[in-house]
Amino acid sequence: MTLSKGNKIVEVDKIVMSAPLPNNEINRVLTLQNYNILDTPPEVAFDHVTKMAAHYLHSPLSFVTFIDADRQWIKSCFGVDMQQSDRKLSFCAHAILSNKVMIVSNALSDSRFRDNPLVSGEPHIRAYAGAPL
Repeated sequence: MTLSKGNKIVEVDKIVMSAPLPNNEINRVLTLQNYNILDTPPEVAFDHVTKMAAHYLHSPLSFVTFIDADRQWIKSCFGVDMQQSDRKLSFCAHAILSNKVMIVSNALSDSRFRDNPLVSGEPHIRAYAGAPL
């Protein structure tokens, strides 16, 4: 598994609990591809959203991400410099399994995430709130 942080690619050898694929995976990925947003340059509007979310939620980190077939691509982030991660590491890959907001109050005590290198290491994620679009 890999993380892309700044200009560095970081290999991760830890076993994590990956999310199953959603029932609508093929249509979901095709729809995402039709948006033509993956691998596009930063945009002020998205950066404004991540900054506002971090401020209002009193969070040191905030992201706008998209889950494609095998990665989590980060359109905008606040508080850390990351461009993408392996889908297997993604909290968002779990969030897209439902059409409801997913909240993880304590990632260290959640069996899905406690061994995730994003929890046990940089950026030390402790809580998560995400909504599929």
